[in-house]
Amino acid sequence: MGSLLSHNANLIIIGLDNSGKTAILNRLKEPNRIAPEDTTPTIGYQKESFSRNAVGCQVYDMSG
Repeated sequence: MGSLLSHNANLIIIGLDNSGKTAILNRLKEPNRIAPEDTTPTIGYQKESFSRNAVGCQVYDMSG
């Protein structure tokens, strides 16, 4: 049998400094999160992998 995940998605989040890119990524990873988490500025890029609704996601959060 194949993988349990039926689709894969590769995403790049790019934007201006302090515009909420990491906050969006955190919300994608944990949609039921109630309070926002304090984040530190991303230097270079950050790679995150997670799955949602049978879709494997690999997201690159690029600094501004």
